Amino acid sequence: MAAYLNKHGYVGVGIVEEPPVRVRDFRWKGKRLRECRLRQPAICENSDDADDSQYLVTVAWRKSVDAESAKWKPKAGLFATRLVRASLANQTKTLKLLESEFGVRFRDLIKE
Repeated sequence: MAAYLNKHGYVGVGIVEEPPVRVRDFRWKGKRLRECRLRQPAICENSDDADDSQYLVTVAWRKSVDAESAKWKPKAGLFATRLVRASLANQTKTLKLLESEFGVRFRDLIKE
């Protein structure tokens, strides 16, 4: 997966390790998210409703950077979306940028 931070660029490349889990059931360092100090505590709203709850995945980050070091090239025809989930399958320019900037090969990551 590739993580895009709006108005900055791509900030990480990783592998999804587990299927999606409802936010109420997700654990971080053994704790439920409601027990953690979150920057966005509203993520736990509607967690008892399977249709309206947020769902989270565990990601093994291969490479990541902070917002100030996000990877982006203006006017290069790169793909960016506000959608939570989107495919990069046909986004050759974006895939090349991510592989170059993060020093990864998606084909190798897919095999893991």
